[in-house]
Amino acid sequence: MISIWPRILVLLAVFAGAGLASPAGGQASRASSVEPAKPAETPLAREAQDALNREDWQSAVRDYEKLVKASPNSAEFHAKLGMAYVFSGRPQDAIPSFHATLKLEPTATGARDLLAASLAQTGQCQEALPQLKKSIARVSDKNLKRTMEVGGLRCAMSLGQMDQALDFAKSLNRDFPRDPEVLYLTVHVFSDLSIQASQTLLVAAPSSYQVHLLNAEALETQGKWEDAAREYRVVLERNPNLPGMHYR
Repeated sequence: MISIWPRILVLLAVFAGAGLASPAGGQASRASSVEPAKPAETPLAREAQDALNREDWQSAVRDYEKLVKASPNSAEFHAKLGMAYVFSGRPQDAIPSFHATLKLEPTATGARDLLAASLAQTGQCQEALPQLKKSIARVSDKNLKRTMEVGGLRCAMSLGQMDQALDFAKSLNRDFPRDPEVLYLTVHVFSDLSIQASQTLLVAAPSSYQVHLLNAEALETQGKWEDAAREYRVVLERNPNLPGMHYR
């Protein structure tokens, strides 16, 4: 969905400028084969750039697809096509464009960051998560960082990496303490942790008073007072000195 993407047109400067520049000193590199980024030299390149500037993403996609076909070694054209795909709600299509950008210009960090975000949005979490962690550390745009951290949290949860999910949740709650999506995801993180811990407890110590205590508390929240009372009595039988239990 387009709405989850922050307005990060500032990254276009990265693609058009330093992010796609050849290494200083004229040292040979894979970037030496990248065509000079001069989109204003042809009418089509001007039209494509104008479409980006006015946020006409469909026109930008159409124009940059033509430019990439005509100039397949232009890292900038691949990068801007990826950007247009992202903002038109097509992250799956953006991924090959960013891969092509990085093949031509490995130092294009803007393309690398958006690639990570696109991978996360499309559920390719094994590939996305390591890159998201690297990108988040250097991204200064607050909205882009939020998008990446939300993607990282979702990916970490889907992969069962709850320690990392907690790290993402802590960072998001620090920076966006009243954000509804952040709070919703945080609830799910702790809910999943609670379920996992409960399942582990049931397997590790099924006869422990802690299992009966959890059952009693769950029944109590459901208003099943008699069933809860029976579980509390079992807890008292197994641990009569448990602090506070006599007041339940």
